[in-house]
Amino acid sequence: MTTFFQDLRYAARALHKNPGFAIIAILTMALGIGANTAIFSVVNAVLLRPLPYPDPGRLMGVYSGGMAGVRFGLSYPDYQDIRGLSQTFSGVGAYTTSQFNFTGKGDPREIQGAYASPDLFSVLGVPPALGRTFTDDEERAPYVV
Repeated sequence: MTTFFQDLRYAARALHKNPGFAIIAILTMALGIGANTAIFSVVNAVLLRPLPYPDPGRLMGVYSGGMAGVRFGLSYPDYQDIRGLSQTFSGVGAYTTSQFNFTGKGDPREIQGAYASPDLFSVLGVPPALGRTFTDDEERAPYVV
């Protein structure tokens, strides 16, 4: 422990002799620590933290496969087949995003939205923020799923 304190005193004297080097060293360390913290925050939020759903380890994504490992979304008839014939999944839900024209007061705007199957919320285990979920009678085939 005594050698550690000797090394620490020597480093402090060396940095005190050359303040320009000390400032550059401290700024470099601060920049490195800040970049490392920012990158870890993104990795933690995107990759390490579980999905914000009850029991996220049980959720599965089902895709149609192409050559060279390329994944494609399922067609609506494929989704209906999986939903009707599946004995493996406890529930099947589907969604696809799309652009919609939003009209009302003022100029129309194009917004990002989604088509969702009636049972998507129950499969994810989340209630709607407002109102109710869709019923099976309200389901209609989107042009792409």
